[in-house]
Amino acid sequence: MLGLLNLLFSEFTATGKEKPVKPKPAPAAISSTALKQASDAAENASKELDLSVPPIHVDPSQFNSVLHKGKDDADTNCWTSPGGVGFMIRGQTYLKNSAKIMGGNPLLKLIAVDWFKVDKATDKIALHPKSLAQSDAGKNLPFILVINLEIPAKPNYSLVLYYAAERPVRKDSLLEKFADGTDQFRDARFKLIPSIVEGYWMVKRAVGTKACLLGKAVTCKYFRQDNFLEVCIYIKILHPLSFPFYLRIEISKPA
Repeated sequence: MLGLLNLLFSEFTATGKEKPVKPKPAPAAISSTALKQASDAAENASKELDLSVPPIHVDPSQFNSVLHKGKDDADTNCWTSPGGVGFMIRGQTYLKNSAKIMGGNPLLKLIAVDWFKVDKATDKIALHPKSLAQSDAGKNLPFILVINLEIPAKPNYSLVLYYAAERPVRKDSLLEKFADGTDQFRDARFKLIPSIVEGYWMVKRAVGTKACLLGKAVTCKYFRQDNFLEVCIYIKILHPLSFPFYLRIEISKPA
């Protein structure tokens, strides 16, 4: 499970009317720990990706999406990837002593984010002709994890995140078992760690920071084809995970 917990370290700001949220810098006191855990993350990646294949250069600027990568703290309508320093995840000794460690570098790299307004919930969005997964650049990637967060509203919205691997997935690795396994296997392992850096106290309290097994909390559907796996996540209207999305949608409405 450790290798999959680092996949979803990302944040976004979907409207030009709100203050962009940026990750806060880690305290200097944990810098040495961060270096060690970055080394551990690299070792963990070696277990998940095929190191016998030369890595490809994955640059977000090569890919088109609705939201662009944030340039600085003043940027809006953008996304950023803060890394894993602000997240506590289970360490290798967790089953013995319940110890958690600071997250390291994500196993997969966030390369693009789409924010769609749709008439109804849309599955298999990676098959759309204009999807990144169907572009020439996307087809050249060894593996893409597509996260399709479907937010029920009037109208509905989809937040689509694309995570890329620089090497093929290693055979018999945890990532391969997740990509090609059963839905039951995936539901038992796929976690999201929420974090609201800036926002209303009520929303922060409701969402919290506790890791959530998405397949147990909400409905998830999985679609595996070609070089990608799409995870469609149906967020319930009153589920705490929906609060930050409704907040952003409400803020973005014209006065």
